[in-house]
Amino acid sequence: MLTAINNQQQSFGAKLNIKNINMPHKEEISKEFAKITKHYKEDTLDISAELIFRDDGSAFKNTNFACNGTDIGYLPKLKNFKNFCKEHSPKEIAKSLGRVFKLGKLTEKTSKKHSDIHKNINSVNGLLLKAQFNQGSSNNKVLNNLINNAEARLATLKSQLASTQEHHLNVTNKIRGNDQLANAIELD
Repeated sequence: MLTAINNQQQSFGAKLNIKNINMPHKEEISKEFAKITKHYKEDTLDISAELIFRDDGSAFKNTNFACNGTDIGYLPKLKNFKNFCKEHSPKEIAKSLGRVFKLGKLTEKTSKKHSDIHKNINSVNGLLLKAQFNQGSSNNKVLNNLINNAEARLATLKSQLASTQEHHLNVTNKIRGNDQLANAIELD
């Protein structure tokens, strides 16, 4: 009995989903993209055209980019993305999409951190306001300590938020580099 051996290598890179966009060399770009993103085997970069309606009744299509369902950003006009694809080789397109994907992974990672810091700030703010309200004009040592600790914690959290945002901006600029597509995308 003969059995066939499957010699095809599995793709271990991130998947590229292109929806509603007629794009030449789609397969070649997808393969090259998978090579570039070989460490992200469970992830996807979705690229789709979306019809946007203006207040005056006119409409246009833009190009949306999302990483694992998290919006990264968009190109204001689908035509801009198509022109980019016409002007560049599949390898160059895949490389640019790799940068866009990395922007998405960064956004995915830092948005949770920002959200957690904001929740903590709101929580400490609420605690501080209650302590200050209960303190009134009395000189309660426990409430004074609680207020002082809450104010110190609030200052620390605000500092953490500022440094996280600055780090995100620095890494975003490094990822974008001088890449035409990555720099043209308006981040969400």
